[in-house]
Amino acid sequence: MSRIRFVPVLLIFGVALTVLFGGWIVYRDYGLVRPLTQELTDFKQVETVAVKFTGSNKQVEVTLKQVPDLQTAFREIQSKVQEGMHTDFPIRIHDRRTLELERLFQSLQPIIYSGIDRANYTEMIDAIEKRAAKDGVHALITMDRDYLYVQLETDPHYLYEVIPYREKPTTPEQGVKTI
Repeated sequence: MSRIRFVPVLLIFGVALTVLFGGWIVYRDYGLVRPLTQELTDFKQVETVAVKFTGSNKQVEVTLKQVPDLQTAFREIQSKVQEGMHTDFPIRIHDRRTLELERLFQSLQPIIYSGIDRANYTEMIDAIEKRAAKDGVHALITMDRDYLYVQLETDPHYLYEVIPYREKPTTPEQGVKTI
C-alpha cells in the first residue's frame, strides 16, 4: 500500500491556492481596476475615481466636477463602467455639497417621491425648481426611464443625486387568477 505524504500535498495545495488567488488579484488590479480608473479620469467632468472590491461590496465612487448636465455625465460614466467591468456595478457620485444644499434636498424629498409615486413628473419638476429658486438655488431636474437626476447648485457648491425609480405598470393585475 502507498502512503499519502501530507506535507508535500499541503505544500502543493498551498502553492496552487496562492497562484490562483494571486492571479485573480493581479488580473483584477491590472486588467480591470486600473484601466477603468484611467478611462474615467480621462473625462473632463471627473475629478477622482475609486473602484472598490471588498468581498461582495463592489462599487465605483466618482467625484464629479461641476457639470452642466448630470444625466449625460452619469450615463457616460455608467457606460464606461459596464464596458470595463462587463457587468452592472453600483456607481456612487460624490459632489461638493453644503449643509444648506443638503437641507434643501431633504426638504425636496417628499415632493420628489410623491411625484414619482403619482407619476406627476412635470408637476414635480416645476415644484422643485420653484422651491429651489425661492431659496436662491439653481435646480435642474432631468430624467430617463431608469433614473431621476437632481442638480442643486450655488457657486461654487453643488449637490448631485441620482435616484432610481420604477414606473408603475399601466394596467395593474386585478381579479383572480386561475390555474
